[in-house]
Amino acid sequence: MRRERAGRVTWFKANKVIDGAPDGVHGPSVIAVRDGTIEGVWPVAQWDGAAARCAETPSRMIDCSRLTALPGLVDAHVHITSVSFEDVFPRLPGADIESFGKTGYLDHISDEMVLLAAVRNAAELLRAGVTTVRDCGARGETPFALREGIARGWIKGPRLLISGPPITQTGGHGYFFGGEADGPEGTRKLARTLIKKGVDFLKVMATGGLATPTTNPGRASYSAPELRAVVEEAHKADLKVAAHILATEGIMTALEAGIDTFEHVWFIEPDRSSRFNPDLVKRMVDQDVVCSPTIAAAEVGRLTALKEKVRRGVATAAEAELAAWIERQLRHNLEHLIQMHEMGLRIINGTDAMGGYIPFDDYAVTLEMMVKGGLSALDAILMSTREPAKVLGVNAGVLQPGYLADIIFVDGDPLNDISSIRRVRKVFREGELLYEA
Repeated sequence: MRRERAGRVTWFKANKVIDGAPDGVHGPSVIAVRDGTIEGVWPVAQWDGAAARCAETPSRMIDCSRLTALPGLVDAHVHITSVSFEDVFPRLPGADIESFGKTGYLDHISDEMVLLAAVRNAAELLRAGVTTVRDCGARGETPFALREGIARGWIKGPRLLISGPPITQTGGHGYFFGGEADGPEGTRKLARTLIKKGVDFLKVMATGGLATPTTNPGRASYSAPELRAVVEEAHKADLKVAAHILATEGIMTALEAGIDTFEHVWFIEPDRSSRFNPDLVKRMVDQDVVCSPTIAAAEVGRLTALKEKVRRGVATAAEAELAAWIERQLRHNLEHLIQMHEMGLRIINGTDAMGGYIPFDDYAVTLEMMVKGGLSALDAILMSTREPAKVLGVNAGVLQPGYLADIIFVDGDPLNDISSIRRVRKVFREGELLYEA
């Protein structure tokens, strides 16, 4: 990645700095960055002295004195190489999620086109202020090529951590990514193959999923021994395992297997109802599990469109039923997040962004939901910066000396109006400007 001239200091002047620490809120400040790393943060009133000490060092000033500086956002759960149904079949807009799994539409698009879509998705993530993403499942070689292109600076995008194809049972959720494996020896072999290819972590589908209608999101899909084989191989390689878990059954098997991060955790029962289970959450806390609840992944935007059709009286019975389910699930997701947070579970923010259904450029909706549900704006920001960076092993998420200079500037004060997060004006990753409104 292209950097500023070695040794040169770049000064960023901000009206306010939210540095990613629990008590790290500062008034007008200047941030010093050298060689992609934060060297210091000073109140503007003290900056003259700091600047004088660096007078012999070549430097430049970037004036963002009307903006608020925050650490770059971290999206802990995306599918960056995904392509929407509408991308492939533009004459069939508004296809419902059932079509996603039934049509096999991904068979109609080449890996080259998938990679081009991923480049577009990376740009959208930057516009939302996201500087690090964890990709939780993709097809073939495309995520490896994208990661390399971003790391080399050929493509502008967030720092990318990849799992490759998720490990799933034959015909299981996400089978179309190409990672089917059965039995402990099958899951172990696929885990070893993915580690050999150079993934950053492993992803398993512990339950059925909504985008694969031949599966049941209220049932576990793997046994504990099958999951444990993946965990054992990952941990031997110093990697973590993330598990897609919608069903309460899946929480139980994942706890038994020692999975590191639980994705979604929507407490769905076989009949698709959702019932919070505090006993399981306590076990998660005791085992130091991290949860990425993807609370908005029940499709906030799609709900708006469906409700409008219901209001106009043109919705089918299936669409009306789906709208009611989405609205109910969104409410449950938010309630469960608040309860899990209050019980001490470690929470990291993820959107589950994927082509067409969950936008890559609407990270802010999750923070808005959190604050609406009762979390403080600062807690929501920490769950979106410092905490996921720590869990993912990235030396970012905090604007303090020694951390990578992933910095975003927004118009407004997110602590007073969390929707300010939507007004991203500049995005820097390791000190390099990657997006400017």
